[in-house]
Amino acid sequence: MKNESELHQLLILSKDFEIYKELISQMKLPRLTILAVSEPNEAIYIGGECDLIFGEPSLISIVINHLPGIKWVQTSWAGVEPLLASNIRRDYILTNARNVYGPMMSEFVFGYLLLIERRILPRWQAQLSGKWEDSWYSSLKGKILGLMGVGTIGAHLAATAKHFRMQVYGYTYQSETCAEVDKYFHGNDRLDFATDLDYLVCTYLELLLPKVL
Repeated sequence: MKNESELHQLLILSKDFEIYKELISQMKLPRLTILAVSEPNEAIYIGGECDLIFGEPSLISIVINHLPGIKWVQTSWAGVEPLLASNIRRDYILTNARNVYGPMMSEFVFGYLLLIERRILPRWQAQLSGKWEDSWYSSLKGKILGLMGVGTIGAHLAATAKHFRMQVYGYTYQSETCAEVDKYFHGNDRLDFATDLDYLVCTYLELLLPKVL
């Protein structure tokens, strides 16, 4: 890495490059030049002198072998799987966005679960038409939530599920670090994991893809 007195060049490669560039520029970081694009071919063309890169791993993985000057990759995702392929160089510092998306994903997931269980949409539609919706609704209590991947996002979902007194099953490669998961599954146990679930949330696509493909 360059020392603190040297100029650093940051390449932002993201579909949201304009937003990220504005946010980083507002920080007024010293000795930092910012380049920002949305397309990998543009990144390769202008990024030859850059030593820092930020953006989506799916895009960075396309360009990283063509930018030998990159010493530090900061991803905008929690997952970095696209950058772990065997044909991609790894002679740089790689950091991700951890402990960022858990609260947002919990709101998103449990918003939908409550929408289903409490029949919120039919009730809202009935209100709009001036009708009384008296059909029976259910509860999340006692339901089984399956987490395909229990990283920082999955762990937050598991903790939220416990507030609703749900059971939580987790499928991981081998880790069992989240105390809120009631039962773990690994390896070839995908069908056993999924058999009794009421809801399945996949936070780690690579755990699902081998079975799908």
